[in-house]
Amino acid sequence: MGIVADTGEEKASAPIRIGLVDNDPYAVKVLQTMIERMASDFRVVWTCDLGAVAISRCLNPAKRPDVLVTDMSMGDVSGTEVCRAIRAKTPEVGLVGVTSYSLASFRDEAVRCGAQALVAKTDLSGIARGIRCAARGMPMDGDAEGNGVGRGGAGFMDAISAHMLLEDAATPSAGRCPPRNGRPCACTQRGSPPGRLRCASA
Repeated sequence: MGIVADTGEEKASAPIRIGLVDNDPYAVKVLQTMIERMASDFRVVWTCDLGAVAISRCLNPAKRPDVLVTDMSMGDVSGTEVCRAIRAKTPEVGLVGVTSYSLASFRDEAVRCGAQALVAKTDLSGIARGIRCAARGMPMDGDAEGNGVGRGGAGFMDAISAHMLLEDAATPSAGRCPPRNGRPCACTQRGSPPGRLRCASA
């Protein structure tokens, strides 16, 4: 399906159900209004001001949205931790981070935590594209400054790949070796996919 470059809107299809979390109640209302005006198939199904609540709802099949739009700077739980907690458990929610601060401050951690996009709150067309891509479980294309996917290097992953990586990091795998002398071996180093490394001690 084609995406309109300016607004991210495409031909009407099944509604995209969106959850929204921001610890600023005013920002929540403004973002909700903006998102619902971006495309006829965007539906904000719930909002909240606590990251912990957003995590709980996204992991509840009865309340799970297609996409969660999360502020990156929140008091109780950071946006990156919201993304990590959700992505480690499920690939079924697309994750879009938004911020009023520099994207560079959050980008690398957002990638590691399984988000599909990181967009400035003022970039309305970027938010729309991010939601559209995340609803399909896909990362958003990068821009000229290297935000988004960043075609020339490591970037945001699709939801399934990110889930597999984070799930593996959180759960002992048959493809990894047991700890030796109380320390993890080389193949349990963070970010190393299972089965890709051999233990030097094996």
